[in-house]
Amino acid sequence: MKTVMKTAIAFVSTAFFGSGCSCMSLFSEDLGPAGDADVDMDVDMDVDTDIDTDVDTDTGTDTNCDPFAPDNAGFPFAFTAVDGSTYDGSGASIAADADGAAHIAYGNGHLRYANNVSGAFIAETVDPGWGGAPGLDLDAGGAVHIAYPADAGLGYANTETGSWALETIEALDVENIEVAAAADGSVHVAYTTLGAPGFVRYAVRRDGRFVAEEVAELCSFSCDPFSGDGGGAALAVDADGAPHLLYQDWEGSLVHAVRDAVGWARETISAEGGLAGTLAIDGGDLHAAYGIPTGDGVGGQEVRYALGGDGREWSIEVVDPSGRPMSLALEPDGSPSLVWGNAYATRDGAGWSIEVVTVDGDHDVDAAGDVHVAWSASSDLWYAHRVAPDGIDQNCDGVDGVDADRDGFASPPTGGLDCDDASAAVHPGADDPAGDGIDQNCDGSGGAG
Repeated sequence: MKTVMKTAIAFVSTAFFGSGCSCMSLFSEDLGPAGDADVDMDVDMDVDTDIDTDVDTDTGTDTNCDPFAPDNAGFPFAFTAVDGSTYDGSGASIAADADGAAHIAYGNGHLRYANNVSGAFIAETVDPGWGGAPGLDLDAGGAVHIAYPADAGLGYANTETGSWALETIEALDVENIEVAAAADGSVHVAYTTLGAPGFVRYAVRRDGRFVAEEVAELCSFSCDPFSGDGGGAALAVDADGAPHLLYQDWEGSLVHAVRDAVGWARETISAEGGLAGTLAIDGGDLHAAYGIPTGDGVGGQEVRYALGGDGREWSIEVVDPSGRPMSLALEPDGSPSLVWGNAYATRDGAGWSIEVVTVDGDHDVDAAGDVHVAWSASSDLWYAHRVAPDGIDQNCDGVDGVDADRDGFASPPTGGLDCDDASAAVHPGADDPAGDGIDQNCDGSGGAG
């Protein structure tokens, strides 16, 4: 981001002064030896070689910085209806490839898959039999790997040979499926079985063959729904190829388990439990997000985030007192981001910033920092794409994006996290006194945080 500040001079052309103005004589038109073809005013006589139309007053070479230029203007999320053949609640799983294209697996009674590699989404049926809510990941070579509830049990599909190959992993009724393709070429699948009690199971594919095993028993369906029924199992694979699982055990505790050559090593993250957990790994850091039932009688959950790894004690914090975590992904700098019902949240050194936006499903963040979200609603498969800030301060106000209140934070519609860009007292990291009903620090709550 540029740090140079520039004074906006209002008289860019004679139009600002009226037809009788001779202001052109006040400035040297920028037509220097470099052949600059723009028509800005070279007040500092630096022989500006840019291609903008600003008033050049910076006493140095003007590097294409226009005080009147739009700076990342436009709503941060663009929405696309991908497929009208899905239905609400069928579930979707998304991953972004190295080029920033989105790959989505979803169920509509069949297993479906869509990508926008060509620029527009193209959808196809992968398994014409039954296909419920799937899990999807991409391997290092760009091949797609999907696990899903199929007619014969836990199904698996991949494009390693350039076309779809299908097989059955286990002849069990399953749900809550997650897939992770590791750097060593192995494919890992975590899932839970239907029935009471249910079980967390894990399967790994090496050399073209799956091996499956039971990991833990979940709380049975007879449990108190506000102490948890076990939920699903989240999956992530570390740089050494070791699988990590996050789940709520039959006693109602939130557990992290990692497999080594001997078996599964377990630790309790929270005795309070945790539903709809999600997990991500960055080096030695383990990031987990989950929900704690609030006991409100309508299934409300408190969104929590936990950070652990390398044997250190887990630190736990509340992200939102009302919500249900749907997806956790890491930004390019390793910081976590969350998506849940109508909210997108990111965390930096100042804490959590929550943006209210109609996204409610699985998400991924690509290497450029672009956010990709997929979910099903109103009988459509929806996709939302948010382009990351470009790192360029086009309008020279010291912030990449529009910062109307000059508090150093850009507005959400231009890629920033200032939840009130009309008040300099409101921005991420600001003091947030309790009791005034104002969310000064943009963390989604109106109290100290």
